[in-house]
Amino acid sequence: MSNSPTVFIVDDSESELFLMEQAIRLADTAYEFAKAVSGEDLMQQLEMLPEGDAAALPSLLLSDVNLPGIDGFQILEKIKANPAWQHIPVVLMSSVHAPGNEAKATALGAIGVVTKPGSLPDYIALAKSLPDYFAS
Repeated sequence: MSNSPTVFIVDDSESELFLMEQAIRLADTAYEFAKAVSGEDLMQQLEMLPEGDAAALPSLLLSDVNLPGIDGFQILEKIKANPAWQHIPVVLMSSVHAPGNEAKATALGAIGVVTKPGSLPDYIALAKSLPDYFAS
């Protein structure tokens, strides 16, 4: 990972990943973009990073809540349980606004829960709001 902030997105929908990647580019941000298509994929990618190299870790993790296998809540638990990763800010995304999701995510250590954008302009707005989460 480079010196630019890296946003790691976890979603099992290739179209959602594509939209977020495009939004990050169109929002004219300086973010790097990394992606995983499942919780298992994310864990494998994180485990492959150089141990002890905090600069190699993502600056922010955005994860879908509803994933097959390891879901967003389980990702959050695993991130916060690992001393090497626990400082990574995690924001969970859900297709529906569910107050129970917010309470559970906050209790597990998420810095935010957002409703998944419905259009490219909404994704761009989310990409532009990411500095709010880096500062959390």
